[in-house]
Amino acid sequence: KDRESLIALYKAAYLDYPYPSRFEKQVDEGFNKGAVYFGIFEEGKLVETARMYVYPELVHAEISDFASHPNHRGQNLSYYLVEEMIASAKERSLKSICVQARATSYGRNITLSKLGFECGGTLRNNTLIGSSLESVNVWYQKL
Repeated sequence: KDRESLIALYKAAYLDYPYPSRFEKQVDEGFNKGAVYFGIFEEGKLVETARMYVYPELVHAEISDFASHPNHRGQNLSYYLVEEMIASAKERSLKSICVQARATSYGRNITLSKLGFECGGTLRNNTLIGSSLESVNVWYQKL
């Protein structure tokens, strides 16, 4: 059920994505590599998600693959999601956590700053999103 809920949310969040089958592979890869998925639910339906990869040997975690249901965008739900992810990383005694955010995603970048992340820099035109290259900001936090 979790797998199907995640795939459905990614498909709803990225309607214009040219390769919808990528979402099945993405979710399966996450489960296979031990990613921890976090979610916000409304009336039992997943409306916001992201996953966290934990690297015990590095005492580090990486947050990736945010998705918001179109009906719930602009509600700053990712703030609460990332807040829980930070708490989880601290419970695991990790030393740091990082996340990449599209440079043009002003809300996400502001949210990360409000949560105490530091911007380590911008990777210019290095990330293929959909069918075009985009710049991403790399954010990190020492825990």
